[in-house]
Order: sequence, then C-alpha cells, then structure tokens
Amino acid sequence: MCSLSGTCAIDASVFDRSTASRRYEKRSGYTIQLLKTTLLVVIKSLAILDVHCSTGKPHDTQISMQIIKQNRKSKSLNVLLGDEFYDLVEPRDRCRVEGIIPVIKHREFTSLDRAHNARLNDQLYANRDTVEAVFSVLKS
Repeated sequence: MCSLSGTCAIDASVFDRSTASRRYEKRSGYTIQLLKTTLLVVIKSLAILDVHCSTGKPHDTQISMQIIKQNRKSKSLNVLLGDEFYDLVEPRDRCRVEGIIPVIKHREFTSLDRAHNARLNDQLYANRDTVEAVFSVLKS
C-alpha cells in the first residue's frame, strides 16, 4: 500500500487533441482541442491524490485554491510544493490557514522576492519535479 500522507506537489500540463479519443468526440458531440490537467501528487509514493481537468484556460492559482479546499480536511496534505505559477498571496494564505506549509517559489520581480526564494528549502523544493515525471508517464 502506498503512503498518502505528507508532502505533495502540484503542477499543470496540457493534453492536446491527438491524445483524445475520436470515438468519444463523435459519441459526445464535443470537440476537444486542449485539456488542461492539474495534478496533486504525493511525493513519497507518486500517488495521484487529486486531478482537475478543464477545457478552458483557468489560471493555476484558481485551480490550486480548489484543490487546497478539497484536500484540506484529509491528513494527506501537510506540505504543498509549487512552482512560480502558483505565486499569489491567496494560495499561500489558504495553505497557512489550513495548516499546510506552502513551499512555492516566488516570481522574482524585486530583491525581496529573491530573498524569499533564498530561504526556500532547496532539497524539499527539488522534489516538485516528481509531478512532472507523473505527467511524463501519463502522456506516454
């Protein structure tokens, strides 16, 4: 059994139409061009904890707020790793209110942003790449 508690990483990727089933498109009447998929992955076990799919192009922070809200009561999310696309005040504040430690890189506009990034735990943040490995497996 895989571990479902602890450190999780969030990231988004786009699946294009070539991977969508033509049979499904004909049957449903939908023509899917792009499918934006956001995953919440447990770092230790590479288990997919949550999936969000959208045919639109919502900003990553909007999706992250939904995922944090959905997983806040479970004991499976203690630390949230995210890249600079999740760099807004709301996701960080939501994490802190829910007792989740946000390890989200700041976009570097000022020296203060660089200082925040310098304080990040680099070894912990490096684990964020595991969610990209999961996307690689799903896309192959």
